[in-house]
Amino acid sequence: MKKGINTIIYYPIPIHSQKAYQNTLYRREELLETEKICTEVLSLPMFPEITYEEQTYVVENLNLIINDYLNII
Repeated sequence: MKKGINTIIYYPIPIHSQKAYQNTLYRREELLETEKICTEVLSLPMFPEITYEEQTYVVENLNLIINDYLNII
């Protein structure tokens, strides 16, 4: 459902898998929850200039999407 609300996956590559951390002792097998969460956490618009109307639009549409999803399952 497209509503024109910009979203991103906050950390598409887990921090422990990024190049800057390649010499650390972290093993992916030890961080399975982190691996999973990186595919599930979604960032919604939040910035100082967001208007009340934009906030309302995001919240109302997020509620619609969630309700539609809950009606499917």
